Parts: sequence; C-alpha cells; structure tokens
Amino acid sequence: MKKLILLLVLLVALLPSCKTTEANYKAAFDRAREQKEATTPLDSTIYARIRQEAQRDARDFVDENLVVVTERVKVTPDQGVETRPLEQYNVMVAQFKQLFNAKSMRDRLRDAGFSDAMVVETAEPLYYVVAGVAPTEGDVSALVKRLRKQSAVAVREPYPQVLKPIR
Repeated sequence: MKKLILLLVLLVALLPSCKTTEANYKAAFDRAREQKEATTPLDSTIYARIRQEAQRDARDFVDENLVVVTERVKVTPDQGVETRPLEQYNVMVAQFKQLFNAKSMRDRLRDAGFSDAMVVETAEPLYYVVAGVAPTEGDVSALVKRLRKQSAVAVREPYPQVLKPIR
C-alpha cells in the first residue's frame, strides 16, 4: 500500500511537467508544415504550372514603364455585354478571384467612359479586368494616361499592367 501511495504521489508530481504549451503546439505545427511542403511541393500542382507559364517583364511604352504579363487568357462570356477581341496589348487594371467583383469593376469602368472594358480569365481561374485594348505601344501609353486622370475608378498598385495574351 505504501508503494502505491508513493507511486501516486510521484505521478501527481510529474503530471504538471507534461503540460503542452503554445510553444510546443507551434513547434509541432511548423515541423508538420515543413514535412508536408517537402513531400508535396507546390510545383507539382496544376495551378503552379499555370502560374509558371505566365511571364512578367517590365517594359517601356512611349513614356510609361509598365509590367507586361504574357499569359493564356480568354474573354469571359457575359450576356448583354459586347466585348472586342483582345489585341496585342491590353491594359489591365485589377485581378480578382471572384467573377462578381471583376464584373463590378468592369461596369464601373464602362460607366466612367471606358467602353472596351472587359473581364478575361485564366485557366486557374483568375479574373483580370481590362480597361481597354491597345493595338500599338502608343495606344497603351494614351490609355494609361487616361486611366490615371480618371478619378471615378481607383487603380491600385501594382496596376495598371499590360496583358499580352498567348495565342
């Protein structure tokens, strides 16, 4: 009986030292995340392959230095909204994961006088809002200047960018 009581006292004394702490949880979580990333790299997913296919380069357009995104895209079908075909250069003003948000910005652009505004999508899908098409580099510069003067539609960094579709 004495041994049993001694064993219980020893267990009661040792139990508080076995408590988990937030630091222990965080360390275990970090180890599990690192192990998962090591076994299934992002490069093996289809979205990573799509993202890697897209190219981003900085380039001068007359007097504007803009990022050019070369990517496989298609115009998003939309009933009741006419769209022009994509040109060699297309001035992009935003990117969304939700089609509703992209269409809302497109509508604001159209209300502000950008009649060629449209939504295009990638295979992922990501939705890009294009303010207008520009067949030449001079047209890109003029469209970007017009966008920057327009206060009705706020274009946030890192936009505007130029979208060059892969055909």
